[in-house]
Amino acid sequence: KVGDMDNSGSEQADYKNNNDEEKNSQHDRNRLYEDDYEANMEKLRLRATEVYVKTIGVNSFDMMLTKNVYDKLGQYKFVSSYTGDIRCFVFTRADGHKFIYVGQIKNGTQLAHGIGMIVWDSGEIYEGFFKNDFRHGIGRNIYPCGDYYEGHYDNGVRNGKGTYVFANGQRYTGDWRDDQMHGEGVIVMPNGVSFDVNC
Repeated sequence: KVGDMDNSGSEQADYKNNNDEEKNSQHDRNRLYEDDYEANMEKLRLRATEVYVKTIGVNSFDMMLTKNVYDKLGQYKFVSSYTGDIRCFVFTRADGHKFIYVGQIKNGTQLAHGIGMIVWDSGEIYEGFFKNDFRHGIGRNIYPCGDYYEGHYDNGVRNGKGTYVFANGQRYTGDWRDDQMHGEGVIVMPNGVSFDVNC
């Protein structure tokens, strides 16, 4: 009987060890996914000003203006269940202007498609979602003047709900259509006074 008990105890110990191994294996898989996520988010983080000055010839003053806004806001919070396949491209447009794209692309193409970030040689920054090379879905655009917009895009233009914040602190939150404030919204002045508008 003592032998039976020992065997029983041994089986339980083996079962427990197998369970622990399975849990550790699952933990490793979760850790790997978390590491991948963090690594991909790191790729989508804005680099030092010098990187853009050297790579695409952006004016360092213009880049510092938008980078200051970016640093104040923090990295854009991408809401996506998949962050893999982040690529980096440097493009030169037909008019000679350059930009860097870091993000996902459409299979078999170089079209921005999914989550990503663009930095133009003007210093302008866009972070958010793309579809067939257009800003599409939710995103944030930081302009060289220090203004920024956060909200919905539809095929490259602001459409739907969004907030535009001016460099002086004034902000508009409300409806947009065809890249213009259009519909109901609220304007908040730098001193905190707010009023409803219908554009």
